[in-house]
Amino acid sequence: MAMTYGGILQDILDRASKPQGPTDSLASSLAEAKQPLPEPSTPCLLPIRVLKKFRFTFLIRHPRFSIPSFYRCTVEPLSQLTGWHNFLPSEAGYAQLRQLFDYLRQQGLLGSNEESSKIDQSSSASHATSGTVSNTWTDGSDICLIDAEDLLRDPTATLQAYCAYVGLDFDPRMLTWDSLEQDTLARQTFAKWKGFHEDVIQSKGLKPRVQTSAKSADEEDREWRDKFGVQGAKVIRETVDANVEHYLYLRQFVLRV
Repeated sequence: MAMTYGGILQDILDRASKPQGPTDSLASSLAEAKQPLPEPSTPCLLPIRVLKKFRFTFLIRHPRFSIPSFYRCTVEPLSQLTGWHNFLPSEAGYAQLRQLFDYLRQQGLLGSNEESSKIDQSSSASHATSGTVSNTWTDGSDICLIDAEDLLRDPTATLQAYCAYVGLDFDPRMLTWDSLEQDTLARQTFAKWKGFHEDVIQSKGLKPRVQTSAKSADEEDREWRDKFGVQGAKVIRETVDANVEHYLYLRQFVLRV
């Protein structure tokens, strides 16, 4: 199957129509999206009646980190694992994420809404006294958006805030995955995207990252030239610069921990 948005969506729908266990319960609600697709009133292929069923959360990362990481997956030697041999700046996704974010916010679909509340009702009841995280904006939207750098800087506090937002009990064991069972599950889960998640699969947990001083643009360019050559560094820089605006826009809504 072609790795396109439509192809991936169809894969989700196919899997949703054949539930394989509890892990498929969320995706199964996508099944009704088959009739009809697409709906031109939404910025994605999912109709609004399906979007209303979810409580959306977001994870973003600065383009200066995500773009070189993505580019690395499209060149030798990693491209031999991923099967991706061309880097397309249009696949960075920041503009599309911002468009979807704004649409969901305008439609009042961020945070708890009538449809998602039905799904979360039992969970919310059990967590009513566990504390909450306030991230409500002037338009009344309740937003859960996490920056990867915040997560890496303080994994415990960030994950605690996330769990409080979505109504889950935080467990410190969420920050470690050092068992054969967990390793097997991770490899099976990411098998279709071989090469893209090797660093995560080989890790054992999430610990606070040692903070270092930010690199200058010149230092970044020099590093990228050393790793990917002159043309590679040029493409990376252009793609980073083209997406910083969208990242900074989303960043202003980051979850307050």
